[in-house]
This record gives sequence, structure tokens and C-alpha cells, in this order.
Amino acid sequence: MNLAPSKAVVVVFCATAIFIAPHFAEAKNSGQIFVTNEKSSTITVLNLKHEVVETFAVCSRPRGIKFTADHNGFFLACGDDDTIAVYDINTRKLLKRFRDIPDPETFDLHPDGKRLFASNENDAFVSEINVETGETLAKFDTGEEPEGILVTPDGKLVFATSESANVVHVLDPEKGTVIKTLLVGTRPRRFAITPNGKELWVSAEVSGIVDIIDIATLTNIARVVFLPPGMRHEQVTPVDVLITKDGTKAYVALGRADHVAVIDVK
Repeated sequence: MNLAPSKAVVVVFCATAIFIAPHFAEAKNSGQIFVTNEKSSTITVLNLKHEVVETFAVCSRPRGIKFTADHNGFFLACGDDDTIAVYDINTRKLLKRFRDIPDPETFDLHPDGKRLFASNENDAFVSEINVETGETLAKFDTGEEPEGILVTPDGKLVFATSESANVVHVLDPEKGTVIKTLLVGTRPRRFAITPNGKELWVSAEVSGIVDIIDIATLTNIARVVFLPPGMRHEQVTPVDVLITKDGTKAYVALGRADHVAVIDVK
């Protein structure tokens, strides 16, 4: 385990308040954004002007959402149903369910389009699922409360956060094993990867930071610390991370601080 990064950066910035949304995904070429609503067990559809087009009922406690490779449907993690469901993007109809997947929260698709990796929050493991049959192909043991999942673009590695253990697990999907565990900040949540595939950024909610991991060496190389002016440390709770397609900027939602940090990636 790497106990400390080699470089730390403190971000100081002017603030702007924003609304932090739940899980969402933009449907390709449709001009529509699908937002999951855990408490109401619904999905709200927005157009690109952020106007509500429709809200429709889905499974119980919808969480992570990802569109299928052809963007004709979407996968949906149904936390209280122990299910990952597949819906048609146009008709909103349920197409199929993958059952007996304990408390799925977030997931990512393998680039081969055949496998899905889901965090099973209450059972402390990651499931590898065949997206055609729903069969669970493998289970990877993790620390308590796994959440964030990210598959590298080449499909060789899968990363999973453990909120309670404060670590990132590195999974080898072909060997079916956890090959390394990296210590990061307190309560790690979500991931982003730089477009060149070299760096993994992971938010640590309670520490108020983002840790940066070198993917080639699987070592911690940097840390970004957030503290907006006038804020106390405990008010800064970063979760979602987004890196622009050109790799120049990163956006980090700072949770209870009601701010977004904008970072120069280089």
C-alpha cells in the first residue's frame, strides 16, 4: 500500500453554488438526459435545455445507469430489488432483469460489450455479470461498502472503491483476482480516468481530496486538496469527478459545500 502521494496540490478558487444531480447519463444523439431518482423509484428525462420531458416509474431505488453499446437501451442498478434491469430507451419498457445481484450501486461495462462489473455495497464484493444471460461470472472480494467502479479502456483492469476501508482495489478481470490494494483518502467514492489512460482520479469524500493514481505503476502520485474560502473542512465532501474529453480540465462536485472545483489537469 502507498501511504502518501509524492505531490499535493491545494485548490483555492472563487465559488459558485450549483445543484448536484444524482446518477445520470446522456442518450446518444437523442438530445435527452436520464436522471435516476432513488427515493421516488423513478427516472426523469431532460432535454438539452434542462427541461423535464418525462418522469416514469422503474424499479425500486434506482442508482447507477449506463447505456447499452448501441444506445437503444440502458442498464439500471436497482438497489432494493437486488437486480440490474435493462430498459428500452424509446419505449421506456423493461426488457429484462438480472436477478440475485445484492444491493447493486454503481457499475461499468467492459469494452468487449459482453460483461458488466457492479459494486455490491452491503455484501462487500464486485460482481462480474454476463450482459446477455445475466449469469454472474465471478465475484471479487472487497473492503466494506464498495461503490465506484471503473474499467480501463483496454479492459485489462477494473478499479473499485471501498468506502469503509479507504482503499481502491485493482481487479484483473481475466485472472479473476484482486491484484493490488491502494490506500487513499477517507471514504473514497467515484473515479475518472484521463483520456490518455495514464491517470486514475478518485474522490475521497470525508478527506475533502482527490487522489491521483498512476495506472502503469499502480502507485499514488499526487493529491488535490479542496478548501473553498470561508468553508470548514467538514463541509467539503467531493464525490463526482469528470475530466474533459481533451484532458485539460477536471470538474469535482464538492457535495455539502455546494461548489464545483475546476482543476487544471496538467
